[in-house]
Amino acid sequence: IKQCGVGTLNGGNRAIVIYEADKMTPQAQNCLLKTLEDPPERTFFLLVSDHPETLLPTIISRCRTTRLHPWDDVTVLTALKENGISAERARASTEQAGGSIGRALRLAGDEGYWKRRDEVISMFFVSEERSGIAQISGEWKDRRGDCGEMLDVLENQVRDMLLVRLGVKKPETLQGLPERWRRFAAEAGEARFAALEGAVIQARKQLAASVNLQAILEQLLFTFIGEGLKWRG
Repeated sequence: IKQCGVGTLNGGNRAIVIYEADKMTPQAQNCLLKTLEDPPERTFFLLVSDHPETLLPTIISRCRTTRLHPWDDVTVLTALKENGISAERARASTEQAGGSIGRALRLAGDEGYWKRRDEVISMFFVSEERSGIAQISGEWKDRRGDCGEMLDVLENQVRDMLLVRLGVKKPETLQGLPERWRRFAAEAGEARFAALEGAVIQARKQLAASVNLQAILEQLLFTFIGEGLKWRG
């Protein structure tokens, strides 16, 4: 969570920006609540979040929501190439950045991210064994800090499959996935995509509420692996 404050030298308005506000613990959000209810004079708080649905309802009720539209892929790709990013990495980073140029630039230079992404794809889309779920969740029990990124990867992958289903993206986008998931992308109904997206949203809320990490992962893995098994040839 990053915070910065900006004010004028002549004593004008002051803006306090809290980035990644959804990553605040419920306790931290409750501490902020009183300040939002009665802010200092001429002070404005800006809470920036990719997932505002995970904020406490009491926080949301005291804010005015403004949705910022993501950049289109062409604009993001152009920005990456202008910064010397290779065409292949620029394309991959754009697909994962959700329309954010800043996030795309960070991902393009983070080799560790791509290794962790491959790990998540293997866990949720390549694995076919429900019997291995407990082992995977045990291996992740001390990696709570990586879980937000893991959920971002899942959300992006579900989105890409949906865009293929709608004809917005080409099937070649999913070449790294097993055949059963490519079949899912080609044939699944809207409700199946909604179920996967809902599972990720629920996991994000539980993560913010400090629910047992292994329990979150086991339910999420059971949902994804189970869905994939339905589409085996």
